[in-house]
Amino acid sequence: MALVLLASACGAPRNATIRGTLVTIGTVAGDPDQPTAGKVEAHSGSVNGPVAGTAQAGSDGVFTILVPAGTYFLSASVGRVLCLSDSSVTVTPEAGAKLDVICTSA
Repeated sequence: MALVLLASACGAPRNATIRGTLVTIGTVAGDPDQPTAGKVEAHSGSVNGPVAGTAQAGSDGVFTILVPAGTYFLSASVGRVLCLSDSSVTVTPEAGAKLDVICTSA
């Protein structure tokens, strides 16, 4: 029985971790960048890809999303503003990654 449990545990998919900070950039010169609370989504393969994981950034802007290994683009909702990451990130269970989401306030 222990052998069966071990075999099934080895075949289970392992999650990878994407960490980052959600930041709003002020519209007036000299406005500081502000960590921002909001919902962050990881889209598989492309900006329009299916959502593979979500997280809520706290007031400090910090978020952590658990996703299957792969390549992701991030989007965030801050109030009525939708923000997109400028680049993608590829993660494995052995090596998570950091990707920030920057929003320009209007």
